[in-house]
Amino acid sequence: MITLIFIVVCLAAAGYFKGRLDAIADTGKKTDQWKNKYEMTEYGNLIPTEKKNHWWYFGLYKPNYAEKFPFSSTALVSVTDDWHMNQFIMYRFIYLAISFAASHGILMTISLAFVVFPIIVGIVFELSYNNHLVELKPKMSAKKSKLDDSATAWYSEGPNEEQVTSIPEKQIGDE
Repeated sequence: MITLIFIVVCLAAAGYFKGRLDAIADTGKKTDQWKNKYEMTEYGNLIPTEKKNHWWYFGLYKPNYAEKFPFSSTALVSVTDDWHMNQFIMYRFIYLAISFAASHGILMTISLAFVVFPIIVGIVFELSYNNHLVELKPKMSAKKSKLDDSATAWYSEGPNEEQVTSIPEKQIGDE
């Protein structure tokens, strides 16, 4: 019974942080903060990866742009902005709920929730994201790399008139 209570509490906490994620995205706060993970020139341009040595990936991964600090666009992205921090916490509660149901020892629960599940999801996310980004970029203005309103129009993470949230009652444009 205690396991079921832990699972319910973890899922409720995950739902709470999912609500924070949507609120951050819908208010446009995410659009401003995602820039914290990349190094930029004094003019606000992204620095191409080719100009920086990302030795900490040991040649296994190459980010699209120069990172502000090691792992700032991957494993440590949660310290760059509020949206990613809330996403990190939400996922950990989901992983804990699954771990409580799947294992009986505390060491295995912690290992699954904080090591195994994040690695699996992270690898699949990176592969999927990069694949879909390659598909979408030709449709967008690929030459725009300056971080201003016109350059980030194809990458906008803020709400727009076509955006649909996960809560039907909170559709953008609904009265």
